[in-house]
Amino acid sequence: AIEEDVTIEILTGTTFQNIASTEFISILCVDIEKNRYFCCITSEPDMYLDTGSYGRNGEFSTTMRRIFYNIPGVSEDRRDEFLENLDSKVIKKKLSDSSEYVFYYGRVVNGVDRRYKISIRWLDRAHNLVIIAKKDVTDTVHEEQKKEKMLSDALEDAKRANEAKTVFLSNMSHDMRTPLNGVIGFTNLAIESNSIEEKDEYLEKIKTSGEFLVQLINSTLDLSKIESHKMTLIPDYVKWNGILESVINSIQAEADKKGIRLVADTSKCGYNGVVYIDSLRFKQIFLNLLSNAIKFTHNGGTVQLIAEFLDKTVKSCNCKITVCDNGSGMSKEFAKKAFDPYSQDETRAVTRMEGTGLGLSIVKSLVDMMDGFIELETEENAGTQFIVYLPVKKAENMPDKTENVKKSNRNKLAGMTVLLCEDHPVNTDLIKLILENSDINTVCAGNGREGIDIFSSSAIGHFDAVIMDICMPFMDGIEATKAIREMDREDAKKVPVIAMTANVFHEDREKLFEAGMTGFLSKPVDVEMLFKTLEEQCM
Repeated sequence: AIEEDVTIEILTGTTFQNIASTEFISILCVDIEKNRYFCCITSEPDMYLDTGSYGRNGEFSTTMRRIFYNIPGVSEDRRDEFLENLDSKVIKKKLSDSSEYVFYYGRVVNGVDRRYKISIRWLDRAHNLVIIAKKDVTDTVHEEQKKEKMLSDALEDAKRANEAKTVFLSNMSHDMRTPLNGVIGFTNLAIESNSIEEKDEYLEKIKTSGEFLVQLINSTLDLSKIESHKMTLIPDYVKWNGILESVINSIQAEADKKGIRLVADTSKCGYNGVVYIDSLRFKQIFLNLLSNAIKFTHNGGTVQLIAEFLDKTVKSCNCKITVCDNGSGMSKEFAKKAFDPYSQDETRAVTRMEGTGLGLSIVKSLVDMMDGFIELETEENAGTQFIVYLPVKKAENMPDKTENVKKSNRNKLAGMTVLLCEDHPVNTDLIKLILENSDINTVCAGNGREGIDIFSSSAIGHFDAVIMDICMPFMDGIEATKAIREMDREDAKKVPVIAMTANVFHEDREKLFEAGMTGFLSKPVDVEMLFKTLEEQCM
């Protein structure tokens, strides 16, 4: 038996030593009162003197000083700090109200920065004996540093994403105000005018500004563009004159409000056909420039937009558009940073006017995206001139696609009965008028619960379709649709339910179809799309 060959004490001691040697570089037993140490185990025998019948032992503080002052790789400016951590008085004070005292030190070994953990615990408090264990924690520290780096990077990514969202929302707020001014301004003019011709003209401009506002909102609701801080161009075939006219119409009310003469000169274009361009981004560029010009031009001043196609390209650009004003101009210092985000010229008398300082930054980014470039000429109290060069592809023989879009046949829908679930009274009145003008019978419900009650109490097949708003009190459109689909009646399973909502994200649409809806209309509702959807769903 083992007990016959070795004593239990030797067996226990050997086992402890084997385990300890795999975990620790060294373990010292120290009498902190007498300043003596005994080395229990070590993988660095040269550091401790082998004296006496009890192995490696000696004066503790002297040995520690000799070790830290002689072994290579210990930082000279830190070794006194490490030695202070091992002072008997410090150890005793640290362990007076704690079960363990820990500190770390570093050392370069074979060109590698190693990190060591020193752990000190009481062995026998009554006799002032402590255990000091040294452990190499380099790999652990590196792993923790790697995790901290990952966490830091994740936090930085989140910070950048949050900043991108902030800039995005500021950009959109800045850009949306211009067409919104057009809608409000021309609405007021239409209300005040007694001329049918003027009212028609104002309504057309309201429609143009409103359509641009919707287009702008729809194009910026994709959250992936915010997170990735990227924007893509979506070119299409549009009428050249139409796009310029749309820009002027959207900004006219803003100019009129300040008593500024707005001039659009296209005499040098020599072209009025179709172009292939991202019309939304094009409009953003020149609405920002015109809005900026109007902002810094005094009452009675002039703002001009001059468009021309060049006989010879400049840096591959065949289109030159100038926006100039006779306003306050810019200082030379500010002109150097005019395109930086949030920049505003503090010397200008009109800086108290509302603005984010993002307009020119947006312009520069969009012009760069479209492979163009922009030049700035300005003089204080003499005005500013922005010259934008863009590559614009002409397509004179390309027909306007909008003329070939198949329209719905509203006559086929006459006599239908539709259940309209919408909580906003203005929207209800609007949709009801549109439908009833085409002889479509419309029954209205103010919320989802009321819509369910009306449908359940109606005759089988009475309703040809349900138009369901999503955000409603008492019961939203998704829950109402599920409730209809679960009804024990034949028409509940097959009646078309068309969602009508301002939520246009892809994941939102998926939820709608999962709930049993069969069609989708985004707000504000496009009239032609409303009838086309009804025709597709019901015919």
